[in-house]
Amino acid sequence: MRTTRWLLAAVASVLPCVTLCAQEGQWSFVDSPNPTSFLNAFHGIDATSPDDIWAVGEKRVGLTADTESLVLHWDGSAWGVVGTPANPAFADTWLRDVAAIDGDAAWAVGVLTLGSDASPWVLRWNGDAWSQASTSGLPASSSLFSAVAVDGAVWVAGRGPFSNSIAARWNGSGWTSESVEQVGTYADVLFHVDASAVDDIWAVGSWTHTYGGTNGLASHWNGSTWESQAVAPPPGGSSSTLRAVRVFGPDDAWAVGDYYEAPGGTRSWIAHWNGASWVNESLPAIGDLSALRGIHGTPSDLWAVGVWQIAGVQDQLLYHYDGASWSQVAAPTVPGSGESVRAVVGLPNGDFWLAGTFSNGTYAAT
Repeated sequence: MRTTRWLLAAVASVLPCVTLCAQEGQWSFVDSPNPTSFLNAFHGIDATSPDDIWAVGEKRVGLTADTESLVLHWDGSAWGVVGTPANPAFADTWLRDVAAIDGDAAWAVGVLTLGSDASPWVLRWNGDAWSQASTSGLPASSSLFSAVAVDGAVWVAGRGPFSNSIAARWNGSGWTSESVEQVGTYADVLFHVDASAVDDIWAVGSWTHTYGGTNGLASHWNGSTWESQAVAPPPGGSSSTLRAVRVFGPDDAWAVGDYYEAPGGTRSWIAHWNGASWVNESLPAIGDLSALRGIHGTPSDLWAVGVWQIAGVQDQLLYHYDGASWSQVAAPTVPGSGESVRAVVGLPNGDFWLAGTFSNGTYAAT
């Protein structure tokens, strides 16, 4: 039986964290803990098996309190909070993504800020505990937004100290930064990375000219170099950004994000790599605003997830691809409002988990 599950973080309300489980296409929630009563949020999720799933983000106990890393683990029966290294003095930390390898290995990446200075924040799981990993080889003033593990290699991607996109791979004791071709004259950034093989890796994000306005960006690693290209949104679109990517092979990859369409506002965006170019999918305009933040699954069972808004009310946005076409799937009712899905992961047995946020009226919960 195929099962799809939700792990949600609540924003501004007093309700417990919950996960959402769907059987035969019906989504339902599974309880998960909120370690604080002020803010708990998820940004990334990954899994190695039905009883080894990680979700990462941040937590904060009060308005003026430090922001700290948040990690939850699913053991097959319940979600539990797993401890992470303490923040350095006066610093804030956020986790943006997690790459699970097996029960004894996983990586979580994000950002550490001290005042106005940002630096990479990398944690490593050894089967017993999370510890702070070396950031040697990474630019000092950089932010990491994503990680992927493939065939023994671990890659991270993000934004460098000069508003440039960065990508680096673990060399056993530190990181080897690889030069990424820059597209914009002002700024490039990579928000997500995925791979089908060590020589077939895509990272997506945005590039910017000096006059402002972002544009979709896709960078590909062929085993020796990163080559980048601009990805145009659908006709009439502008200010576009790709937020996540799923790679199946040299001629099959999907990317999701959003673009601005006057006068309607932000619209969801799905593009497909066919081996030669990125081709935009046709999606109906949904609500007043919509955006996609995550994508995962198989070539014939693929989910794209995000958020949409109508009449000022925000809700979850779910699209499903069956190998032939995309269709919107009704989202479940949650015990709150302002829902937003930020990440999704699929398992070989057909299970799916989603991670995101909702507002329960008092604080942000998971």
